[in-house]
Amino acid sequence: MHGVRTRVEPPRPSGRRAALWIGLLVAAQVADLLTTAIDLRRGGHEAQPITSEMLGRGGVPLLFLVKLSLVIALAIAMVITLRWARAGDARGPARLYRVLLLLIQISVVSLTAISINNTALLPTL
Repeated sequence: MHGVRTRVEPPRPSGRRAALWIGLLVAAQVADLLTTAIDLRRGGHEAQPITSEMLGRGGVPLLFLVKLSLVIALAIAMVITLRWARAGDARGPARLYRVLLLLIQISVVSLTAISINNTALLPTL
């Protein structure tokens, strides 16, 4: 007897799912920003070269603006993708939606891990 192959359907473009993950991205960005700022005030240093350069040029306010801009750009891309999906063409926007959603999910997980690491460093500073 042959095994039955089942095809897992990818998530359909969903405004609720997108809003949830954008909200989680905002929370993760805020946590990263706050833990970075606290670590810096206690004498820590930024290990990421690009972020370190931004902090050197404009401090935490510049980092905040860059993070905010990235979140807004992803949110706009997601809104455009969802509108495109509702316009009728299913394959193109569904693929883009999955890519954007995955990018946001990876960002949330990564930023959460970084924030946990930043918090763990606090007692050593």
